[in-house]
Amino acid sequence: MNSGEYIELAEGLKEIFEKNDREKKIHISKFNNLYKNVCVIYGLIRTFQENDDNLEYQHLIQEIRHICSLSLFSHLIDIDD
Repeated sequence: MNSGEYIELAEGLKEIFEKNDREKKIHISKFNNLYKNVCVIYGLIRTFQENDDNLEYQHLIQEIRHICSLSLFSHLIDIDD
């Protein structure tokens, strides 16, 4: 390979890395927005559950809250596989 081919190869790799960085930032942003939404949902469910005496939907609300908890606090749960 001559120096022109190396430069061309390096420029191609640079473009690929820059594209990957842009895509990574987009995915991180989407994940952060999703995490914020789950936090809001968890807070609303918790507030509703604490202020509602109607037992008709308590089981369903508890299940939704549990799923949100697993998503939000999985890093705090010690799981042995």
